Amino acid sequence: MSLSDIAGQTQAVGDYALFTDLMVTGVKTDSRLVVPGDLFVCLPGQRFDGHQFAWEAVHRGASALLVERPLFDFSGEVPVLLVKNTLRALGQLAAFWRSLFQGRVLGVTGSAGKTSVKEFLSSMLKALGGVGKNYKNWNNELGLSLSILGFTGNEKFWVLEAGISENGEMDVLGRILRPDLAVIVNIGPCHLQGLGDLGGVAREKGRLLSYLTSGGTAVLGTDCPELLSRIPDRDDIQLVGFSSRDPGAAYFGDCLESTLSRSVFSLRLNTREVVVEIGYPGRFMLENVLAAATAADTLDLDTEFIQAGLSAATLPEHRCQVYSLGGYQIIDDCYNANPLAMQRVITDCREMDPAGPLILVLGEMKELGAKAPESHRALGELAAGSGCRQLIYFGNFSHEVKEGFVKDRREGDFVQVSDSREFLSAWKRLKLPQGTALFKASRGCGLEKFVTALVQELS
Repeated sequence: MSLSDIAGQTQAVGDYALFTDLMVTGVKTDSRLVVPGDLFVCLPGQRFDGHQFAWEAVHRGASALLVERPLFDFSGEVPVLLVKNTLRALGQLAAFWRSLFQGRVLGVTGSAGKTSVKEFLSSMLKALGGVGKNYKNWNNELGLSLSILGFTGNEKFWVLEAGISENGEMDVLGRILRPDLAVIVNIGPCHLQGLGDLGGVAREKGRLLSYLTSGGTAVLGTDCPELLSRIPDRDDIQLVGFSSRDPGAAYFGDCLESTLSRSVFSLRLNTREVVVEIGYPGRFMLENVLAAATAADTLDLDTEFIQAGLSAATLPEHRCQVYSLGGYQIIDDCYNANPLAMQRVITDCREMDPAGPLILVLGEMKELGAKAPESHRALGELAAGSGCRQLIYFGNFSHEVKEGFVKDRREGDFVQVSDSREFLSAWKRLKLPQGTALFKASRGCGLEKFVTALVQELS
């Protein structure tokens, strides 16, 4: 990308007339990762201000700087482009790079499962050529922009998830993505602090379809009626629905088998029947697999590519990872949590091991706003109904969780802990020779520290 392109797309000002033909070969926001030829974008933040690391970036070979406050020390050494907002400018550059892309862009959103759907789709599409995707769950404005700007442009597909927590965010992401195919997996009561209620979640997620390219395809989970009533009215796109509840749906799926080591699903993809296997536990994975397979079918992917791609797919760390240690099955699903995801995975854990003792190690579900007390009380009730041997809880709203849990259970079955040390003490007091332990909480809880502590203890 030329410096003149960068300046034009970001409406930057500065004394760079002598550098307009300079070509930038990469974009970085972390000075430690800069290599010669990069544009270094100075992002201000609560903990660090990128402007303070501009010298380091230049010494590592940055060919230009994008800043939102003047930096005079670099006059004549490297061009300095000044913009009002470097994060927004980063998004403008990503949108420009997307506009030059000749392949197909797939956008994925939803309240639960979007990262899994992205990984399943990417794995299937590898058979057709190069695929670019978000790193882990880099799905906000910063992560999405950096992901796109990290692609060569020679890929055949970009598969990108879009995550939001506030009203208006999908418009920002949609303008960057401009997908040719959009997948909305589901909607549920998450990020209610910023989105208000389920209707707000549906409306904001549905906004992605406003940015779908003309003639594009939208793949929607029809088991969420609130979503269907709030999608934009467009007659220039194709709507394709999938369901795991309606056997009459053209795109339908059923779970044939689910154990702690694998799941087998039967899928009806319009005119063909497909049986697929994934190396992850959980009946709840059916919706994610079906969403990805439906999208793959609309792209005319062959059955063998769908089966092989789903079977070979790998998910990011802390996403349904199972460890077998010392007679225990440890399910690390600390990646994130909301009421919808909690309900599904806890129910599945009980079904996968109906006889053995179940220990739930759960943490706070964040960003639920005024619904947080009610949602955590319901979480306690859900845990009690699972028949778990014990609920070990970490985080805020422990009073509400306990209140929901002990209505029909002994108080001793509920333990609140404040760190991994207290967790290990609670675990040892159980004195169980075997069992299944589920770890799940919102990302901000850092519950993976508890998993690490237990794995070390049992190893």
